[in-house]
Amino acid sequence: AIKRNGDNEKAMHVHQTALICTLYGNSPGFKVSEHVVKGGEFTQCLVAEVHKTRNAMVCLADIMTETSKALKKKTNEEQTCWIEGDPECGKIVFMKKEKK
Repeated sequence: AIKRNGDNEKAMHVHQTALICTLYGNSPGFKVSEHVVKGGEFTQCLVAEVHKTRNAMVCLADIMTETSKALKKKTNEEQTCWIEGDPECGKIVFMKKEKK
C-alpha cells in the first residue's frame, strides 16, 4: 500500500497495482492432490520453502526455483512452476520482520 497526503499517519492507504503477481505450479494432465487443511502439493511445497528460508534474505525467484525442485520430488512427476505478473516481483526479497 502507498500513502497519500504526505507522511501523515492518518493518511488513507490505497493499493498499488504495481508488484502484483500470481504463482503457479502444475503439469498438464497431472491430477492435483489436495489436502483439506494444507492445500495442494504446490501450496505445501511453497509454504515449506518459505518457512525454510524465513531467516534468510531470499528473492521470490529463488523461492520458486526451490519450490519447483521440491514439487518434482514430492510428486515424482515433472512439474512446472512459474510466475505471472510484474517482472519486478521476482527480485523482491522476503525477510522475516523483527518483533518489537
